[in-house]
Amino acid sequence: MGMIASQAAREIGVSTRTLAGWADSGRIKAVRSAGNWRLYDELDVQRLKQVMQKRQDARLQPGVRG
Repeated sequence: MGMIASQAAREIGVSTRTLAGWADSGRIKAVRSAGNWRLYDELDVQRLKQVMQKRQDARLQPGVRG
């Protein structure tokens, strides 16, 4: 089983709407539960969290333009 959208979004630091948009565009994979909830694989969520953190870190470095 995966993480529901609100959990995954909180973990990554984005809104559930942003996360749904990323799923629709293929940036992260989501599957639907029997109750039609989007579920995200925990490993995928952690990978995307790392990407987001690296981007944030790069923006904070002097001389790096974001």
